[in-house]
Amino acid sequence: VIWFDRGAPRIVGVHAAAEQLSLHQRVRPLQSLLGLWANDRGLEPVHAALVARAGRGVLIAGRTGAGKSTVALAALAAGYTYLGDDSVLFEIGSGGCIGHGLYASVALEPEHARRFPFLARH
Repeated sequence: VIWFDRGAPRIVGVHAAAEQLSLHQRVRPLQSLLGLWANDRGLEPVHAALVARAGRGVLIAGRTGAGKSTVALAALAAGYTYLGDDSVLFEIGSGGCIGHGLYASVALEPEHARRFPFLARH
């Protein structure tokens, strides 16, 4: 059951058993409702990865499977802050854009574990 009260503003979600959810649903819960929530607040959802350093962000865009996660993880290894992968939000104002990570998670492929051994502890 998922319920979005736009007037309150509240999102409530309940699942009887987490093991019944797909990996996508577990990694990015309530994705469609969060898109509505973001829209209500003037935030623009973007299918991209976002990393930052010293108050400046780098948006990594591309189609599914293009390597956004790999580039974001390489930036993390190089000292950037990892803000999000696949789903990021932007506030667009007169002073520029402010990016927000919607989920602080990444879906790892098996080769990522080998390529980025520092992730093993996570």
